[in-house]
Amino acid sequence: MLQGFSKTTLNVIVLGCLALIAWINLAHQNPEDTPLDALNQAPLSERPWHAWQSLEGTWLYWQNIRSENVVVKVRMEGESFSAPVDIDSELPLDQWAQLLIEQLKDAPTNRAGILFIQGPLDERSLQTAAAYAIRTLALRPLTQHQPNACLELYPAGARWFSAAQQQSWAFASAATNALPDRSQWQAFRIQQSSELRDLWFSDAGQVDIQADLAYHSLPNNFFSLLYRDLGESQKTAASDYQDCMAKIVTPESL
Repeated sequence: MLQGFSKTTLNVIVLGCLALIAWINLAHQNPEDTPLDALNQAPLSERPWHAWQSLEGTWLYWQNIRSENVVVKVRMEGESFSAPVDIDSELPLDQWAQLLIEQLKDAPTNRAGILFIQGPLDERSLQTAAAYAIRTLALRPLTQHQPNACLELYPAGARWFSAAQQQSWAFASAATNALPDRSQWQAFRIQQSSELRDLWFSDAGQVDIQADLAYHSLPNNFFSLLYRDLGESQKTAASDYQDCMAKIVTPESL
């Protein structure tokens, strides 16, 4: 039937048919199924932390920054894994050691936990202060918990549920909330990316991030992975996490 057409005409007909098929497919495509573009996220710069282990086996994490204060955080296991006890202090640089000694007198003792110090201090001063705090508090090594596999596989999807339940981004929340539609997911990942970026560049946020990473036994780069996953993910991230959680039960998901 097409024998009377030239090769050029046939090519035009084929291309026209393909274009028509593509138009028909697009016309019948559900807008909810249209992929979201990746977010144009500002990169997270390096803000390194260092680690030191005491003779008791308890860990100190420290970050050296320019500041007029020294920030000290002790995170201890509470009545349950999901409810840790934090002791937070922001002390003037010229008196921080003496003030820390005073504050530790009334602190709970004989618990498992981790110590975090941030400020313009040399390594020897940090280790001396940490050793004193660990002995004074009888701070035992923190129990190591196996990270939730679903949290590590689907960090952005996990954040949909932990944010709804007002829990830390490092916690594998139960997947019980309604799933997002396309527009909800787009708004959520923009908001969360902004909040995580602000947290990262805040000195106080750095302490909280490191405390959550260490307490939940997460990889050091997990926060950056979550940030990047939010930028690249689709709305199906939440349902992927939900499906994963339905297949496993771990102490951290309880």
